[in-house]
Amino acid sequence: MTLKVILSIITLFQLTFTFAQTQLSTDSSVKVFPHWKKSETHSVLITSATEELFNGKTNKYITTFHANFSVAEKDTSGYVIEWTYTKADVAPNELTLENIILANLLDTKLFIKLSLTGRFKELINADDIKILTDKVID
Repeated sequence: MTLKVILSIITLFQLTFTFAQTQLSTDSSVKVFPHWKKSETHSVLITSATEELFNGKTNKYITTFHANFSVAEKDTSGYVIEWTYTKADVAPNELTLENIILANLLDTKLFIKLSLTGRFKELINADDIKILTDKVID
């Protein structure tokens, strides 16, 4: 698996929790779609919790990320958002590689293409982000 694929999965994983639409197993579900305007800005707080069972003892690691996103473009095919992680409170001895990588991307702009329903389509500047993540991994 290439680093570009891994980075796309990491970003998708993070954005899924931010933009995911809850779907119930019944017909009474309510679908919520974003109706953002160009230049609209939002702030989000993302929490990642990991548990490890080691020698019969459970260790819990909680990492939080503060991020801002703004709508850079909006057209009939969807949105381009500018996503920036602004702060990371990484748990001591963090186990999740994705969290360690993201914590090292603070103040880096991620340009993300979303569908009109808010689904991830593409990390537009993946090549630039790959260079930065390579440095973290090495």
